[in-house]
Amino acid sequence: MRRKKTRFLTRAGKSAIAGALGGLAGALTMSLSARLWDKLVGGPGLSKSELGRLEARRFVSGSAQELDSISKAADWVDARIFRHRLSPTQKAVVAALAHYAVGASVGAAYGVLAEAEPIVTRAMGVPFGVAESVGVESIGLSLAGVTLPLRDYRMRDYIQSAVDHAVYSTTVEMTRRLARGAA
Repeated sequence: MRRKKTRFLTRAGKSAIAGALGGLAGALTMSLSARLWDKLVGGPGLSKSELGRLEARRFVSGSAQELDSISKAADWVDARIFRHRLSPTQKAVVAALAHYAVGASVGAAYGVLAEAEPIVTRAMGVPFGVAESVGVESIGLSLAGVTLPLRDYRMRDYIQSAVDHAVYSTTVEMTRRLARGAA
C-alpha cells in the first residue's frame, strides 16, 4: 500500500510540474486569445490614446474586464506590500507576474487533479477552464470586490472570458500531456 501511495505522489508531482508549465503557456495563449477577440469583436471601448497607454497591461491581462481587476490588485499590492505608489511600468510588471503566477498555480492544481481524476482531462480540459472562469474570475473576484459586480458586465464579456479560459485550459492540457509523455 505504501508503495502505491509513493508512486501516486511521484506521478502527482510530475503532473503538477507539467501542469505549471502548461499554465505558463496557457496564460500566454489566453492573453493572445483576448487580443484576437478584441480585434474581431471590438475592444473595451476606450479611445486610441487610452488603449496605447494600457497596451502593456492588456497584453498581460488579456481582456478589458481584467484591466480593472489587475489595476485594483496592483493598488492592493501598492498599499499592503510596497507601502508606496508603484509607477505604471512597475504596475505592468506586477500585473505580468500575477498573471503568470496565477496561470502556473492553476495549471499545477489542474495537473494534480488530472492525475487523481482523469475525467478532468476530457474535452482537452475545456470544462475545467470554463468552470474556473465562472467560479474564480466571474463570481470569486466580483464577490471579493476586485472586479465590478456581476450585473455590470455584458454577456459578451462573459463569453470572452469563457473562450479565453477554454484556450487556456486546452493549452494547459496539451502541454501537460506532452510534458508527462516526456517525463
